[in-house]
Amino acid sequence: MAKLYARRRGRAQSKRLYRTSAPSFVRLTPQEIENLIVDLARRGEPPAMIGIILRDKYGIPSVRSVLGKKLSQILKEHNLLPEIPEDLMNLIRKAINIRKHLSQHRKDMASKRALQLVEGKINRLIDYYKSKGRLPQGFSYYKYIRELQIGL
Repeated sequence: MAKLYARRRGRAQSKRLYRTSAPSFVRLTPQEIENLIVDLARRGEPPAMIGIILRDKYGIPSVRSVLGKKLSQILKEHNLLPEIPEDLMNLIRKAINIRKHLSQHRKDMASKRALQLVEGKINRLIDYYKSKGRLPQGFSYYKYIRELQIGL
């Protein structure tokens, strides 16, 4: 979302190589890679961190190019996919931290605006995940926040 609230025209990023087959330098078999992913997920690692660990520690540039399916598909097959997607959960944590700050500093208008922007992103992501079937149709950010506050 580099372009949405900034005056810049996006970010320059390096691009992955286009590959039609698995890289030849990967030494692990697909079954070993899948077992590694399942073990890391059972240890509590989030999906993005699993990808980083596989890239940095084991030299696997892309799970999809080696196994032919996405990391989230593997986690879904083993019932290890988190109930709330990771990007949405990170935004919810950010909104909770801003709310805590605003409870102490009520006149901080910059933080109020930041909270509005973050909650807008959260609501757009919720609509997207509901349309894709990743979240239930009755899911609401505000109900979820209330449940978290009761649980704390």
